[in-house]
Amino acid sequence: MKSIVDILNRIKKIENVKSEYAIARILNKNQGTITNWKKRNIIPFEVLYSYCNKKKISFDWLLSGKGDHLVSPEAKNNNDLILDRKIKNLISLLNQLDEKEKNILINSFTHIIKFKE
Repeated sequence: MKSIVDILNRIKKIENVKSEYAIARILNKNQGTITNWKKRNIIPFEVLYSYCNKKKISFDWLLSGKGDHLVSPEAKNNNDLILDRKIKNLISLLNQLDEKEKNILINSFTHIIKFKE
């Protein structure tokens, strides 16, 4: 996972749009919300997860940019349903954190990923 800017750029690419206004409309948010996400590097996991489900886009790809961006037709097997449930639980837990705690967690994940590369 890089940053909200990277994620928004992937959405722009998928949707073939260029503006924050267009992204805001796609995500059913106002442009000020998108600007706020960028300023604070907030990653709205629940919003992005819903977007991915609706568009059949890989949530992992949207966050990391790695792998295939489309969910395969076989993605509805039992293992994916279990993973889906785990992701929803993770999102629920993340939503219980305040912004400072979320940023600490994101920075920790980023550090771990960079260390592994």
